[in-house]
Amino acid sequence: MSKNEKIAVISAASGAGKTTVVNRLLKQDQRFSRVITHTTREKRPGEKNAVDYHFVSKDEFEQMIAQDAFVEWAKVYDNYYGTSKQGIADIIAQGKHALLVIEWQGAKNIKKLYPNAQFILMLPPSMEELKSRISGRGGDVKDITQRIELATHEIKQMLWYDQVIINDDVDQCVKDLILALNDEGAFSMDQQKERIQSFI
Repeated sequence: MSKNEKIAVISAASGAGKTTVVNRLLKQDQRFSRVITHTTREKRPGEKNAVDYHFVSKDEFEQMIAQDAFVEWAKVYDNYYGTSKQGIADIIAQGKHALLVIEWQGAKNIKKLYPNAQFILMLPPSMEELKSRISGRGGDVKDITQRIELATHEIKQMLWYDQVIINDDVDQCVKDLILALNDEGAFSMDQQKERIQSFI
């Protein structure tokens, strides 16, 4: 990988809206291409195979693990998620920057393999908003409480990331993400300490 090519990781707590922001970014900035994640979870309404995810069976995923096909993989909510080595290689071969939208567990593996990769954490504007977004997805009280606790745990696990951006307004968040990817603007963890404290 040359200096002109970048691997950037974007992670977010549940309810941060990363999918919408990243999709907008990819339409605006042709330098980046998202590495499509493999997953064993069920396809949601409107999702397309090889566009949103590579949807595979548990057996297929475990076979790929055995073949060492992933740079990272993790089990989240009883489903597997993984980033294939081939997916990254294909994007780099096109002369583009590889954008990985993954969980914190996988990000740690990426850090080991690609120490110069860039790591960006996306957060909702406040803990109250995070709770509201999670509650808005439905479920019983126990399920919602567990998801809020998990989201808080996830954020604590990502405090080593390079930068943090806030998704209060989608258009502004996309602009901030582009600035962060260009290493511009005040998005470092140190500069955003006060915003992060409300979540942990």
